[in-house]
Amino acid sequence: MKNGLEYRKKYQDIIKNYTNNLDQCAQQWLVTGSYEWLAAYYMYVEKIEEIKELILEYESKIYDK
Repeated sequence: MKNGLEYRKKYQDIIKNYTNNLDQCAQQWLVTGSYEWLAAYYMYVEKIEEIKELILEYESKIYDK
């Protein structure tokens, strides 16, 4: 991989999609008060954090060489 940022580009659309879903869950939770929406919100937060950790681990490996 020429540029370490290319690795991030693979996940950019996924993170944007999860962020949009997260926003929708937050709005629905405020409207309905249903805790299923809150649980879904936290699920998307976790998924975004997992992807970001994966990216950071990869970047630390390629830049520490």
